[in-house]
Parts: sequence; C-alpha cells; structure tokens
Amino acid sequence: MMESIFFKPRQITLMKRKGVEHDQRKREVRKLVKSGLSKADASRITGIGYTTVVLWTSDMQTCKGRIYIAGMTLKVMKELVSKGYIFSGNPGISSSYKTLKKYFPVKRVSMRGMTVFFLEGNERKAMEAFLERRNLKSISWHKLGYIRKAFGIKKMKRE
Repeated sequence: MMESIFFKPRQITLMKRKGVEHDQRKREVRKLVKSGLSKADASRITGIGYTTVVLWTSDMQTCKGRIYIAGMTLKVMKELVSKGYIFSGNPGISSSYKTLKKYFPVKRVSMRGMTVFFLEGNERKAMEAFLERRNLKSISWHKLGYIRKAFGIKKMKRE
C-alpha cells in the first residue's frame, strides 16, 4: 500500500518595514519617477532594488526609458531628411523604418522587388526616383496610375 503525502501550503506573509527611513526612501523614489526618470534609473540612483522600485511606483505611469536615435537608424534618418527618400539596400533599413515610423511620418512602398522609404510630403520625389531606378523606356498611363496610387499621389498632370 502506498502512502500519500500531502503538502500544506506555506503561508506567505509580507513583512512591512516601518520606520521614518523606509518612508523617506519610498518618497524619494516616487519623487524621482514622478520627475520623469525611468524606474531603472531611480533604482540605480537610490541603490534600491529594481523590483522594490516597481512595487513602490506601481500606481504611477512612467516613460519607457530613454528615447534616442543612433547608429544605422540615425544614418537612415539623415538620408531621409536630405533626399526625402531612401531605397532599401542593406538589412538595417527595415528595422530602422520600424523605429522611425513610431516618431516620424515615414512611409514605405514595395513594388516588384524594390522598396522605397520616404517622408510624408516627398511622395512625388520618391515616385520619380523609383521610376528612374526601374530604367523603364516607356510606361503606360494605366501602370503609372497604379504606381501613383501606391505612393498616395491623387492626381498627376499629363506630362
């Protein structure tokens, strides 16, 4: 005959630390987070564990860390600002696009194996560069209309 063993669940009790120093440190952490620092930065500055800081500030909304553009994303942004458009050539451009579209009006058009990224307002310039890069000797108005719609250009003059 087998004996069955039953485990009793342990009672977990949270011990609340009381004292002036504890309350003062908690107020300091909350003040830092309220001033705009991330919870991780507040943890580093005060020397209090990150998990404790998260618990003490769980009712507060904070910014999600630092926001900056660097590396490949910065190069892509510089080229977008200077030319108004950029063609995908290296693998870093797609991930840069994902980052940039969160903060800037960057658009993307993919057609026939070619992708062009452009800033809003540079649709026509990007479309002209796209057509030039395709090296087409002639194009029908129907195909041009299709490309025009992909770039979001409403009407074109017959040139």
